[in-house]
Amino acid sequence: MREDGVTRAGPFFFDPAKADPNKVGGLTGSHANPAQFPNVTGGNMWENRQTIQTSAGIVGPRFTEGGVSAATMIDGKDVVFVAEQGKGGYGRLFKYTVNSENAAEDEWELVGIMGKKTYSGSGVGAYDSTRNMFLRTAKTSHTVYDDASGTYVKKALTSFMFWDLNNAGTTNPLIFIPPDSILGDELVLTSKHGMDYDPITDAYYLWSGTNELWKLIPPEGISSLGWSIERIFPEALGPTLAGAKFTGVYGKWNYMDGLGAFMGVAHDVTGDVWIYKPAAQDYLIDDDSIATLFAGKPLDDYLTKAVFDDQRLHRSVSEPGSLALLALALTALWNFGRTNRQAGGRASPL
Repeated sequence: MREDGVTRAGPFFFDPAKADPNKVGGLTGSHANPAQFPNVTGGNMWENRQTIQTSAGIVGPRFTEGGVSAATMIDGKDVVFVAEQGKGGYGRLFKYTVNSENAAEDEWELVGIMGKKTYSGSGVGAYDSTRNMFLRTAKTSHTVYDDASGTYVKKALTSFMFWDLNNAGTTNPLIFIPPDSILGDELVLTSKHGMDYDPITDAYYLWSGTNELWKLIPPEGISSLGWSIERIFPEALGPTLAGAKFTGVYGKWNYMDGLGAFMGVAHDVTGDVWIYKPAAQDYLIDDDSIATLFAGKPLDDYLTKAVFDDQRLHRSVSEPGSLALLALALTALWNFGRTNRQAGGRASPL
């Protein structure tokens, strides 16, 4: 919100050149408990693009609390898909395109609507670049078979739903995937799961913050039927949520195409970074392409913690409150992949 208390602000861009782990990202005094930490100053690291509300009114999403988003690149431009919460009859999907450094050239487009069926609650979203589709999770009502009663009953379940962006527009409805139609292992999906799409394996991977991974496999085309899910048992012990006030992974689980791996953060105190790389046999490209694309990158089918060198980075990402966590992650992950290859296809943290 702007100073007038009426005009909506945003979106905001983070300036990495201003990053400082000893400053708060916004204005001085905007951090938690300024009275206890009076020496923390503001870094003014965020730029307000002021494109969500212009002289034409609100041109982007209205209700983003409980909404979901996913960032990608399309035709060489940064794009963010933003889906509103379902409460209040909104539940629309917007496409935000950054055409240049000039904020006046930013574009907001309405590309999907909720349709006749509603949803509610929090969840997560992911963009499928293979099908040009946006998948999200949320709570909605489904008629499913109840083993206890032996009958079909209506239940409110956190489930999968998507927009087909090949039909993007103001009449493009959200399509719901019936939970009973998904084949394979049984996943009790919750709003706390993180999810992202891997174009190399053509699958979505879900993580709940522990050593538990799920691979959601879409049908070849775009359909609400033909989906399957598989429980993955990666090597290594994986993370623990002991001592954490766990509120959910949500968007803290991201696919990094330069590494062919996923990065996740789940613990609110330790801030540990975890990485997972899908098994090589799941790749839908030939062996030579795999070797070229992922040379010196993290090992296959392995979920392990990335540990950083305090001396090199001045601060460990395992230290509580590290603001530099994600900015440092890419550097550390590259070094992890290069220095931890061992015979037999195993690795260990640095």
